[in-house]
Amino acid sequence: YNGGNGIDGSNIDPASLPQIILDYITQNYPNTTITEAEIESNGNYEVSLSNDVELYFDQDGNFLSTGD
Repeated sequence: YNGGNGIDGSNIDPASLPQIILDYITQNYPNTTITEAEIESNGNYEVSLSNDVELYFDQDGNFLSTGD
């Protein structure tokens, strides 16, 4: 719980995401940019894209699901 907005992750620099995640986004969402990246309390990653899609990855960088 972070500042009352319900987000439990910590914001990180998108450039510090594992390369496997950056490659996945480049390959599957070529015309978007990363607007926010978080590392969740369980070690998983949440990445928000400029097209309002959220992507979820496990701590090894494997794709889990999308959300919005």
